[in-house]
Amino acid sequence: MNSNMGIEKPIFIVGAARSGTTFLAEALRRHPDVLYLREPNELWLYGHETHPSDLLRREDVTEEIQAYLIHHLSTLLRAAGKQRLLDKTPHNSLRIGFLHAIFPDAKFIHIIRDGRDVALSAAIQWRGGRTAAHRSRLSRMLRKARKLLAMTQKKRVWRSDPEGLRFYVVRILRILLRTLRPTHPPIWGPRFPGIQKVARSHTLLETCALQWEWCVRQARMDGQTLGDASYLEIRFEDLLQAPGFWLQKIQQFAELPPDDAVLQYAEQHVRPHNTGKWRQVPDETIQQIVRHIGPLLKALGYLEP
Repeated sequence: MNSNMGIEKPIFIVGAARSGTTFLAEALRRHPDVLYLREPNELWLYGHETHPSDLLRREDVTEEIQAYLIHHLSTLLRAAGKQRLLDKTPHNSLRIGFLHAIFPDAKFIHIIRDGRDVALSAAIQWRGGRTAAHRSRLSRMLRKARKLLAMTQKKRVWRSDPEGLRFYVVRILRILLRTLRPTHPPIWGPRFPGIQKVARSHTLLETCALQWEWCVRQARMDGQTLGDASYLEIRFEDLLQAPGFWLQKIQQFAELPPDDAVLQYAEQHVRPHNTGKWRQVPDETIQQIVRHIGPLLKALGYLEP
């Protein structure tokens, strides 16, 4: 494999969707050294566009995939004049081993939230409907395309990366096709192996709960093998209660010089009471969730006696 020249210690924020990854990323993106990539899931699927799930392992890395990703991201970093890459993609909860094989000095920050709150919040996103979900993806891709084309005119980035331009154009066309001819059942968020079958045989809340479990278990299993220097696990609830403390700890872990803008954003936008929303929901609804993910909730200390 090629070395990851040009990409020094990239920072990956992972976690099940609706776990607080956006709040953490929005704080860290204020750091002057980082270039922030917001959920470029299509990028990480390069070479695996037809893969049935988002789960990718070390053995799924090829020299072609590694070379393309390093070249593409190095080009973006140089064009932006930044030193460090910051990525927030919940789907990467299922790809830590894959990413570490490409970037062996990467820093992974895994944020975990109570699975009951996550399932309830994720269900709202799923209920948006398959057409709305596909349109949302298409809208994001079009925004990225406009940004990349503007960068082309300003920096001529794609002159040195024509393959990257082709990749994004193909992805936009595929998403457009899926928008016009949506599949059933609709899938929102990280696609764990067998999610289509689960979505057909389980309730929406059960599917969302199992999606949370897959992301948390896989990220913990892969991350904890890397050691404390590469993998940091934090709780969304703790971050909300003490954002200053945790943002300092996270910057130290990521080897980013402390920056006041990061702490100011977190302290100004934190909502400490944005936890425990599951308590406002009927018990029979919560039991529908706990029935599937109770053991992991208990292991994480979320399930009360």
